[in-house]
Amino acid sequence: MHRKPSSTNADPLIQEHRSIQSYLKALELVMDRAEARLILQEVRVMAEQQLNLQKGVRGQDKNKWRRFVEDACFRWPVFAQFERAFPLKKYVVCLVQANQRRQKQQRYVDGPRVAGRTKNPSRLHPATKISHNVADQPSQANTSSEARTSSAGSNPHSRNKQMDDIKSKSLGHHAEAESATGATQSSLVSSIASSSFVTLSGASNESVATSNGSASNDEIMLFLRSLQPALHHCLPALKYVGISSGAQLTALRTWSPRQREKFFRELVLGGTITRFECEVILNALDGEMD
Repeated sequence: MHRKPSSTNADPLIQEHRSIQSYLKALELVMDRAEARLILQEVRVMAEQQLNLQKGVRGQDKNKWRRFVEDACFRWPVFAQFERAFPLKKYVVCLVQANQRRQKQQRYVDGPRVAGRTKNPSRLHPATKISHNVADQPSQANTSSEARTSSAGSNPHSRNKQMDDIKSKSLGHHAEAESATGATQSSLVSSIASSSFVTLSGASNESVATSNGSASNDEIMLFLRSLQPALHHCLPALKYVGISSGAQLTALRTWSPRQREKFFRELVLGGTITRFECEVILNALDGEMD
């Protein structure tokens, strides 16, 4: 019984891809590294223009998806030449899923309590029973005596008021617990990452207070856009952990590679940035020191 010949030699590219980085390594087998990076970056820009990356994979329009694949294969023949070894559709799926993770990360950074207040304010502020006639309100002594002496069905008004008071207290306690939990989660990354940033940056933070905010943002944005691939979407995450000015970015460059790696690994563990984004930023900062 003869074995089927292996299909791995049919195409020079690898057969299985699980991350965006693996697609880059696959293209490097048939072209220059810089050219492969440029092509994948242009594919990403083209996907942002033709597809709706705000939706998931199942939410994409099938006709637009098909036209995008056809246009990409026509513009870059390497995708059509190695269609089986480099499935362009799966690569775009990786892009869409990565964008979904960034959106989820951004919602986590903004804080779940803000969305909760705008969607349903009554959950955090339960309604209380209001009486328009103050004379009809029973005193505290009368209410407590009625609760002790009356039976379950003798005074329905008093019984309903007691139930409303119990519900209001329990809902208020639940809202306070939700607020405390949300505050703890939103401050988890800040307490880990920004504390180490302040400790290591030292005196450079003093000059940050007097720097221009828009100019600082522009400097950080230029740095993020210069990365391969560009990570300009990470600007809110860096500002959230305390890197919000050019002086702080300069201080970050003065750290040792081990200090930078420890700092950004904590951001990955806290969910502020992804592992791939961490590797891109670290490689860029380490390359500046070479």
